[in-house]
Amino acid sequence: MSFLDVLGLGTECLADRIRVEGVEDDRTLVLKDGSLASVIRIDGCMNHEDHEALETSIEGLRVSLAPLLSRPGHALEFTFSRDPVAAMRSVEQLVARTRQRAMRMELDLESFLADRKEHLTKFVAAETCLAVVYTRQMRESGRDSRDDANSTAARQSGAGRHRQASGSLLTRHATLTAALCRDLRSRNRSAAVLGVVDAVREIRASLYPFAAPWKSCWNPAGMSPDDVNERSFRSTMMPSTPEEMACRDLSNLDVPGLDRQLATEDATVLDSRTVRIGDALFSAFDVTVAPEILLPFNRLVDAITASPEPVAWRTRFLIEPGGLQVVRLREQMARLFAFAAPMRNPRIREAISELRKIEGANDTIVRLRMSFCTWTRVDSEGVLRRHAAILKRAAEQWGNLSADGVSGDPLGSVLSACTGVAPESTAPAAAAPLSDALAMLPVSRQASPWSRGSVSFRTSDGKLWPYHPGSSRQGNWLEIYSGTPGSGKSV
Repeated sequence: MSFLDVLGLGTECLADRIRVEGVEDDRTLVLKDGSLASVIRIDGCMNHEDHEALETSIEGLRVSLAPLLSRPGHALEFTFSRDPVAAMRSVEQLVARTRQRAMRMELDLESFLADRKEHLTKFVAAETCLAVVYTRQMRESGRDSRDDANSTAARQSGAGRHRQASGSLLTRHATLTAALCRDLRSRNRSAAVLGVVDAVREIRASLYPFAAPWKSCWNPAGMSPDDVNERSFRSTMMPSTPEEMACRDLSNLDVPGLDRQLATEDATVLDSRTVRIGDALFSAFDVTVAPEILLPFNRLVDAITASPEPVAWRTRFLIEPGGLQVVRLREQMARLFAFAAPMRNPRIREAISELRKIEGANDTIVRLRMSFCTWTRVDSEGVLRRHAAILKRAAEQWGNLSADGVSGDPLGSVLSACTGVAPESTAPAAAAPLSDALAMLPVSRQASPWSRGSVSFRTSDGKLWPYHPGSSRQGNWLEIYSGTPGSGKSV
């Protein structure tokens, strides 16, 4: 226990760790320091890409993002989660639609549907890939500051937790968000910017993973899920109880911030590797040394899927400008203490020198942080230890990286792997070329053109792949049936 903890000044509750506080418009969240954030849902790649096609897509993304990540002001976060338990909800919805059709046709398929549900849940897992765009407040010119002050004063109609950002800040943020979403779509990625209600739901689902299958049933207070804008965000709510009607309870006069609405459960640090949030136990670790060999993200998914038992896990990549600033002190120390390690220190200086040659010539050097976490029920601490070991072993074999599960802040490590909680991380920053960072991102998973369909396939690694035959998305189609003689192919 530290001296600040003894005085009661060094403790933070979960709401203090969550930086999201309010909304700016229907697609933009506001952080406590005035920064802006937007969430993009990435379902995956619509076609199968070979190595050359993947390199072409990465190069296109690098060219579009390099001007925005070459100077301070923006940050990108990519999170990928895979949960076998959450897939049960998708299977239940699929079976429910088939059950409704069978009831309209007066068919008794209950035993068949129950068997189908039990069978599918053994092989599928729910996947979610999200990108969060952060735009921080930077020092602007005098003219821009005066224009923003006049614009903000003219738009001060919002109250409560609805905060007004400067005009240039909002413009820069909207430009980066639209550019990233547009570039992903142009490279056959299914991407869409989420509204603030859906974005807050995704943040909450990462904090409480066992409530993720029912995330659409929760709505933030003071926001309309259908139409969120400056007028629909309410700083007060109408009284709904007799105490509020009699003015004995005035809690409805102020809508709590999003941080308080998200932090509805207690967060308890059990030991240096285990944290309890609500009804879930978490174990997280950070990547301390980046991968030596660049491998596709699907290799990591395959390695974890091949484990003897299903593992729920999440990873987060945080990309920020200023990669060379990370290695500046390291370069000086390697030069000063060259005699201490005559084999290793010269290699460090050579690597940093190579990064300086790459910067501005054919790539951009960025800061890269990576974190992983897994979770189980509160009564399954042994399972959590086993899943954490499986996840860490698979991650270390993914390109020969190094990871450490003891960061000194267990809760911070868990939140570093959550979606949109804060543009921060307990993982040490690594200086990496932007193209190498983009090559490791989970944006090339297989995706279906249909969000739902009457037929549900699954990929070899267990991702649901809905298909709707005869839909308007197909110009033509061909159906082939195969089977043994007498199996009813001609019926």
